[in-house]
Amino acid sequence: MNFKAGNAFNASASVFEALSDVDTKFSKFVDKECDVINGEVKKWFKKLAVCRSALFSSVEALMYPRRKKRRLTTKGSQMPMQKLSRQVRLCCVGLSSMP
Repeated sequence: MNFKAGNAFNASASVFEALSDVDTKFSKFVDKECDVINGEVKKWFKKLAVCRSALFSSVEALMYPRRKKRRLTTKGSQMPMQKLSRQVRLCCVGLSSMP
């Protein structure tokens, strides 16, 4: 009877060993695939970063003259408005001090 139990343990041990070998090979395969995918993703993100910086620099190049022009026109229109609001405040202060 001990002989049969020993044979059963040997058979199950060989099955588990074969399963372990399959798992090891599969994990190596998965590691290789993950490394390939990580490399591809890294390349894609680098390409995306380059495209993004190029896009932002081209947008800045296009927008800089427009922003400068807008600042100049806004600055010119703000000055008279500030003077006008100062005059209105002075006038209101003068009116409030009247009896």
